[in-house]
Amino acid sequence: MRLIRYLPIPAVLLAISASLSAQIIVAPAAAPSEPAPPAPENPVITITPPEPAPSSAALSKGFAPHTSDSFTTNALLGYVCDRPVFAGDLFRTIDDQLRKIAATAADDDEFQTKAATLIQNELSRRVSDIIVVTAAEATLTDGDRTNIDFYLTKQMADLKTKNGGSDAAAWKYLASIGSSPDQYRTDQRNDAVKGVYFERTLRPRITVTRPMEVDYYERNIAQYQKPAWADLYTITLPVERWLHQDGPNGQQGPLIEKPTPEQITAAEAQATAAAKRIIQAAKTPGADFADLVDRFDSRDTARNTGGRWQGGATETNLTNPKFKAFIFSLPANSIANEPLLLHDADYRNSTVVVVKVGEKRAARTVSFNEAEPEIKSTLFEQSLRDLEAKAMEQLAKNAPVERVDNRDMLAVAIDAAITRYMRK
Repeated sequence: MRLIRYLPIPAVLLAISASLSAQIIVAPAAAPSEPAPPAPENPVITITPPEPAPSSAALSKGFAPHTSDSFTTNALLGYVCDRPVFAGDLFRTIDDQLRKIAATAADDDEFQTKAATLIQNELSRRVSDIIVVTAAEATLTDGDRTNIDFYLTKQMADLKTKNGGSDAAAWKYLASIGSSPDQYRTDQRNDAVKGVYFERTLRPRITVTRPMEVDYYERNIAQYQKPAWADLYTITLPVERWLHQDGPNGQQGPLIEKPTPEQITAAEAQATAAAKRIIQAAKTPGADFADLVDRFDSRDTARNTGGRWQGGATETNLTNPKFKAFIFSLPANSIANEPLLLHDADYRNSTVVVVKVGEKRAARTVSFNEAEPEIKSTLFEQSLRDLEAKAMEQLAKNAPVERVDNRDMLAVAIDAAITRYMRK
């Protein structure tokens, strides 16, 4: 079974609107190998707001008490597709954000103002997620369930392996992210169920055509224009290193506070002479450039990586025109014969640089044939997101979503959050 990535945009098993973009060719979904029971067209959503003061009998049925009671930190917010939605489960994925809001909120009102949107978005996501899982469960075959069970076994084994092969370490890790073995398995199963569902119902209905790819390439040609690139190594000497007063016993004294132009020129000459000696050493057979970086105390961002620039240098990420021209004038796999003086009006920013260049690539435009696989994938994912969005629109039109009193659910969730995060 191939499980696909579940996109963050929710979707449900519903008829897709015929008004999809004319550029998306919708083909009939392939029939599963085993007949699957039909998914409900309109998943029923029933919300039961918690009662202000439930009886013990009510509590035994799973209702949470009112927010005046500490148990309300895990209040029952209601039911979606006959599945309960608890505040504790809602807060699990946004716990860190809520704690940070509570830490800076002056009072309950400020906390509510700052947290309401976060809680509402998570509530909407959870409701949509339940609808998707409910619809997806109805489409599973016995074979799907068997494959999902194998997948879950592997996921749990991988979790244990990543934590040193210890169950205790794995459970401790889950606790650190606000989860548990049962919750982790449930989350993984839901993702797997949605993966099977989207693979079966949406992906087969999308076809990306060559004209679509060409149009995308032409409209986004700038992103396929690659600037010149060089694998760059540097040793940078600050000129101010030679602008110190003479100390006792021939030692270096403090920095000259206001050096004269003549002193600055002399320091630049001394720095250049030192850089020439470094170049001579770097060109010695068997020389280690990284060793020279440490020995001569290079002062640039590449000093911790042996003088090598992470990601290399391009014509677009080098801001000094003189430095850029110097680098790209050098042949590949060479060390510049002369150091480069980068003079600045502020002598403290003047440097002398030893430059080594490894591999080089000239500026070019990525051809359509090279870019086509990436373009196809991008258009496919865009089309999938469009299908999911339209499916949700269809749900909003046909399913009794309006019966879900999101404001009541949100109000209870916010009260529970205040109790949990603001009552120290």
